[in-house]
Amino acid sequence: GRSGASPIGTVAAWKTEAFRAGKNKAVCWDVYQRYVKWCKEQNASPATFTQFDFELCEAGVQKITEGRGSYYIGVEI
Repeated sequence: GRSGASPIGTVAAWKTEAFRAGKNKAVCWDVYQRYVKWCKEQNASPATFTQFDFELCEAGVQKITEGRGSYYIGVEI
């Protein structure tokens, strides 16, 4: 790896360690901010929101759009 660079905080690692499933829906951006905070705690660089969103959806997290907001289903924050 590159010397001095923080490792990327992978979405998969976050989902395994810090993701909390639940019955609610959560604003996508709020979930992303929780991920960014986790990355900082790990001394890792967060993925972009676009990458985060793509990987969560690829991992099977449902996403809906209502009005102007986007939400993940079954996520607690």
